[in-house]
Amino acid sequence: MDPTHAGFVHTSWWFKHQPRKLRPKEKQFEPIELGWRMVRHPLPPQNLVYKLLGRHVETEICYKLPGLRIEEVHGDRHAVVGLTAITPITDEATEVHQIFWASSGWVAPLAPLLKPFMHTFLDQDRQVVVKQREGLVHKPRLMLINDADTQARWWMRVKDEWIAAQGEGRPFVNPLEPKTLRWRS
Repeated sequence: MDPTHAGFVHTSWWFKHQPRKLRPKEKQFEPIELGWRMVRHPLPPQNLVYKLLGRHVETEICYKLPGLRIEEVHGDRHAVVGLTAITPITDEATEVHQIFWASSGWVAPLAPLLKPFMHTFLDQDRQVVVKQREGLVHKPRLMLINDADTQARWWMRVKDEWIAAQGEGRPFVNPLEPKTLRWRS
């Protein structure tokens, strides 16, 4: 998912409580082993769910081959870590597994109540991917948009380097460099 999608896809009343308003975003990114990370940064206070973690809530998101996304969200009272693993099953099917861990002990007993909210939130992403896949069947010319689509280009560069390194019997060398990306969402 591109970083601009949250304002358009995650529109549940419990996630964002103000009307959709595009704001400029600027995030630092840096290469890591087998991928890159969105450097730790503060989250905007309007996300109701994050207020449960306390004040001064920050997040860091890592993307790694073969298909991992790890997000750490830390507040001054609690933390949550989400792991998403994308596993190709066939050329046409992929499984997505997501696991969440929370430092606060009171979350576990609430899991049955929280699951429907998480399923709604994650299904919003799934629906967008299904629509993207339907459009890609027609093999359109992809027009990637500057900073908003940079991570899609990075994924292909990192994957291509991994394949080349394996084919040539040499160590993987991450082709990415630190960069600041800017977009509106």
